[in-house]
Amino acid sequence: MFLTIFLFLIIIKELLNYLQVDKPRFEKWLAFPIKDKINLRQYVLSIKKTNNCLIIYTDKSVFKTKLAIIATGSVFRLQKQLGLCKHNKETTLGYGGLYKNYKLNPDKFYYFFDNKYLGYFWVFPRNKEIANIGFAALNINKDIKQVFNNLLKKYIPKAKPIFNYGGIINYSGPIKRTYTNRILVCGGAAGFVHAGTGEGIIYALTSGTIAGKIAQKALEKNNTSAKFLRFYEKKWKRLIGKELKFGLEFYQILRLTYKYSKYERLFTKPTQRDLINMVKYSKLPARANISINLLKVLGLLPKEITKRPTPKSIRMVYKLSKLFS
Repeated sequence: MFLTIFLFLIIIKELLNYLQVDKPRFEKWLAFPIKDKINLRQYVLSIKKTNNCLIIYTDKSVFKTKLAIIATGSVFRLQKQLGLCKHNKETTLGYGGLYKNYKLNPDKFYYFFDNKYLGYFWVFPRNKEIANIGFAALNINKDIKQVFNNLLKKYIPKAKPIFNYGGIINYSGPIKRTYTNRILVCGGAAGFVHAGTGEGIIYALTSGTIAGKIAQKALEKNNTSAKFLRFYEKKWKRLIGKELKFGLEFYQILRLTYKYSKYERLFTKPTQRDLINMVKYSKLPARANISINLLKVLGLLPKEITKRPTPKSIRMVYKLSKLFS
């Protein structure tokens, strides 16, 4: 399985040009036009809706507004409070940092896979001297910082830390509803993360842009009703919905192939055409798509990530899918 994923990621590099963002500087640049209007160091406790406005309660103050955009990352407390999602979304931790002396080719991205974890360890060079190095996995039940340090010693033993960071990654897809009266939800707060790779920045920027434009129109028309704000959800689904759905399917395949011991029993290795369709068009190979949908209908997708022998029912589903692909 991991060889297949490795080849998949290598193909991504060959097919697409990429840019690496200096996130701290990028966020400062984004915030610069409104830096005098940003009210930092406040924690939102709750949001109350009235007929005329929203009342937002923080740990330091209370204020009113006509409309709010929730962009709290992979934290779903407010969304549950507002009835936009019923349960906590599935999340995992990522940990890493900025490192020097990494001793690899600065023109390449690197991914390392270990059979113990359903995830990967990465090295993204910024220049010849400094690289972003990190690790995230779904099936980790140990101290992620310790696991990261162990993998660092194994793969990049000479790297020296400049600073470290950690974060929460959601991998269970968009929340049930991303709008309601006077409220829009975007980015990680809406569950906009590619469940197969953990990518979220492009979806945060895309949904944030759409939310901002819809919010502006709503205020200009003095119409902040759910009926008007529903256009936000229609637009993000049109622009990024297919990729997010593909991310969930890709994650489900990873979960299946990790849980059940024989990868070849479930899905044969993707061809070059399969990989191009997956990377460029978010399209699964026919046999994989048929298998996933059959398993969904039959309720056979695994809920736990633990290695087990492949049951006859799942082997049969795969054999059936091959007849139609």
